Formats: sequence, C-alpha cells, structure tokens
Amino acid sequence: MIVRIVQLSIIPSQVEAFTKLYTASMEIIRSSPGCLELSLLGDVVTPNCVTTLSKWKDLEALEAYRRSDFFRATWADAKRMFDEKARAYSYTVISTTN
Repeated sequence: MIVRIVQLSIIPSQVEAFTKLYTASMEIIRSSPGCLELSLLGDVVTPNCVTTLSKWKDLEALEAYRRSDFFRATWADAKRMFDEKARAYSYTVISTTN
C-alpha cells in the first residue's frame, strides 16, 4: 500500500473555493482504480493550509491516477489557488494497527 500526503498552502481568499473543488472531486478520485481511502485535512493552526491524504493499492495505481485527464484538469484548476508550491510525499506502510 502507498500513502500519499500532499501539503498545500492556499491563498486565504481561495480556501472556500479550493475546499468546494476538492470535495466535489473526492468521489471521482475515490472511485479511481486502486484508491483505498481519501481525506482532506485542515491545519488546526493555519486555516489556509490543507493536506490531502490518500491510500493506494500500489504505486502503479497512484501513477495511473496522476496521468489521468481528470487529475490534470483538476490539478490545473487547484494550482491557481495555491499560495506556494505543493509538497508531496509518498510512503509505503511498514507497520500499522487498527
């Protein structure tokens, strides 16, 4: 399993628009082959900083989604709302508890 974390700083006046865009996209992202889980997290201290957290079956599934027309179009729309460059991290799960 791959865990993908993307930290985003949004232009303060665009936070609501970004949240609406991402929320409207979540079902499509979640239905992508290999997507296991998807969340949008808000920073408790800095309201214009958000993090997306997704879990994918494997790196191939994540990369297939990132090559999709849907991702390219949605990312282009979202990038216009960024205050700075996104920071993205991908991890494999070594250990977990439930």
